[in-house]
Amino acid sequence: MNTFDSAGMIAAQTDELKKGKTLTNMLDYIKFDGNGFGMIEVKGTITGSTMRVTEVDIQFNARGHKSPVTIGLYDIKPKDGEYNYENRSNKVVARVNTLSFKKTTETVPRMGIKVASISDPRGSEGFFSGLKAVIANFIIKPPKVTKLGNTTMLEFGYALLQKNPTFTFPKAKNIKEIKVVETDPLQK
Repeated sequence: MNTFDSAGMIAAQTDELKKGKTLTNMLDYIKFDGNGFGMIEVKGTITGSTMRVTEVDIQFNARGHKSPVTIGLYDIKPKDGEYNYENRSNKVVARVNTLSFKKTTETVPRMGIKVASISDPRGSEGFFSGLKAVIANFIIKPPKVTKLGNTTMLEFGYALLQKNPTFTFPKAKNIKEIKVVETDPLQK
């Protein structure tokens, strides 16, 4: 589970927000839980002997398996003109099926996302959480990603295409490192 620095996430979103408006769908964490089956699809062009990667899709629910990837989201209404993590509301958990990264000329790239369900953190996934996801997939505004993050994913796709044995991802800036050590239940 990777949690995101709330101050950094809030600062990145409030720049273009109209004063007094609610910050919506703020990313709290990304969690991998259990087994899954994934697939990475790399798309691009070949001109002569030059290959260019233009899109990378990462699918977490390949071959009909349930995605093990969930993200925590929340909204923040300003209190006394300030956006504070402690004032978050409307917390939801979304099960992520696919993330998409595309080559773009825009200053701030966006990441495509398709979700399987959207549920209350304390609730279970069921028919209505799946129905919410179907509707959300039509209206989700692709979230912004850093240019470095988007470029890295395209370079990762190229490394896969080239069958490179290794690839090193740069360290993400907004992730807080938390180490969780599970205890042996027999020692309790």
